[in-house]
Amino acid sequence: ISDHPDQREAEPALTLVSTLHGNEPVGTVLLLELIRYLVERYDTDSRVKALVDNHEIRLLPLANPDGYEEGDRYNAQGLDLNRNFPDPSASSQDVFDSRVGRAPETLAIMDWILERPAAVSLNLPTGFVVENYPLDYTEDQSPDDALFQQLALAYASNSPDMAASPYPGGTVRGALWYIISGGLQDWAYLAAGELHVTVELSTEKYPPPADLADLWNSNREPLLAWLETADTGISGRVLDSDTGLPVEAWVRIEGNSHLVFTDAMTGHYLRVLLPGDYTLTAGAPGYLSRTWENVPVTGGSVSVRDVFLEKGDDPVYADAVVSNW
Repeated sequence: ISDHPDQREAEPALTLVSTLHGNEPVGTVLLLELIRYLVERYDTDSRVKALVDNHEIRLLPLANPDGYEEGDRYNAQGLDLNRNFPDPSASSQDVFDSRVGRAPETLAIMDWILERPAAVSLNLPTGFVVENYPLDYTEDQSPDDALFQQLALAYASNSPDMAASPYPGGTVRGALWYIISGGLQDWAYLAAGELHVTVELSTEKYPPPADLADLWNSNREPLLAWLETADTGISGRVLDSDTGLPVEAWVRIEGNSHLVFTDAMTGHYLRVLLPGDYTLTAGAPGYLSRTWENVPVTGGSVSVRDVFLEKGDDPVYADAVVSNW
């Protein structure tokens, strides 16, 4: 969903996925309602118009159609799609894009995400009431743990349902809930650079149809507030200094090892951040990196820094610095 859906614009992508487990379809209903809400209100609601005009909102309401058809957690191959993504605990450095042993659905999602990495992303299962965030495969904190807590609260604090969660504020770091490997959440964060969180919407996987309207009403504001989390940080484009063409680059913040990546077609990046002053560096294989110091970030605003890179062999950042894995 975009004001120019037939164009690739230099603006942040936001990704929402639901029903990786075919027997957890509440999120499918909510994402279809979100689509309806954004499209029908675009001409009359300034908040919706701002979301659509300034972002590329990418939705996958039903990630496991065969499981949905059968009322089964697993896909037609008997695979749990949320355990089928590359495993961060594996030792190989290039395992993040390994296609061996992946389900067709998993491969489709991986290709879709890597083709247009999002600034923030979300998936919507059911079976519990809690919002969790990376990391899932280890109890170690991610470099963005404090930021993840705030992203999670942007949803949970607006959700009346999260008040029923046994976790304070309705949020928990994934591995402190329970450890899994091969989940979408960790892979999206580590492989694609996305800030990905998971919202467990309901203890009931198949709530009565009469309850669906209430579920939409209680999750509408959290979904909108979560989409707006992509409006704080540092943004811009990374371009070739000679040609002005987009560069497929990485961007990092001093003191934080996590990388985000530019859109290869536009050179656009967005690094969502908590308020503060930051030193930002952008680089790419075959280019000299460039650094901006003391870039201010305030809540609810984006500092724009376009970066022009010169070709050369960078003495500081080796070509291998291209992955969070």
